This record gives sequence, C-alpha cells and structure tokens, in this order.
Amino acid sequence: MDYVSPAIFDTDELAEGVYATGSGSGNGDCWTVDYTVTQFWNGQSKVIEVKASHSKEVAHQSNGTIITFMFDRPIVDAYAENNTDYQVEISGTVVKITRQLYANAFFSGDEVIFKLFINGKDQDDTMAANIIGKSISCIHN
Repeated sequence: MDYVSPAIFDTDELAEGVYATGSGSGNGDCWTVDYTVTQFWNGQSKVIEVKASHSKEVAHQSNGTIITFMFDRPIVDAYAENNTDYQVEISGTVVKITRQLYANAFFSGDEVIFKLFINGKDQDDTMAANIIGKSISCIHN
C-alpha cells in the first residue's frame, strides 16, 4: 500500500498548532506549523512569519515539506523570503509552500522559520486578508 499523506486543517476556533501523524510503511507526518503576522503592510505586502518544527521523537525518510495556508479572500501574489529554498504556488484562496529537504528526518528536530509575503487585489484587501486554515505534511518517496 502506498503512503498517503493526511490533510489537516485548522480554523480560528482551534489552537494554533497542528500535530499530524500518519501510517503506512512505518512513515508518518510529525510537524507543527505556527505563524505570526509581523506586518499588515510593509509598503508592498502583508508579512507573515512561518515556523515549522519536526518532532525529535520520529524517524522516517522525508524529502520535503508542504505547508498550505487557506485565506478568507483570493491571494493574487505570494512569495517566500528565500525563493531558492521555497516554491510558492497560489490557487485562489490557497497558498502552498514546498520546501525540499536536503537530509532525511531521522529524529531531526528540524526547525524552519521564514517570512511569507502575500498580496490581495489592493492594499486594503492585502491588509484585511486572514488565514482561516493551515496544514503541513511531509513528502515521502
């Protein structure tokens, strides 16, 4: 049986963190993701600091991480502060960030902090954009 990564969504009514576990081939997702809006408008974008942490208690092979944010309005542009390490895709209200790992996640305790810059249709729309859900998972080969 092929491993299928679980989908986890968080809403404003729930806690900020996500802890996901999965089964199949002994591999599992074991990440938490949190965010903080650091600037509602920096002159060009809304700035969101993203922090993702991998459990030190889990050992499995992982080739990357996918973080997905769902917004309450369409996002027209988004990028991460280091575009060489993060691929950002936008689809309407969903922003997906893929980070390729350069090592396996064997009890790694990997912690990643980066800034995500987003834009709505104009300044007011950008400033008003809110994250209404989030998910995180590992990429397994």
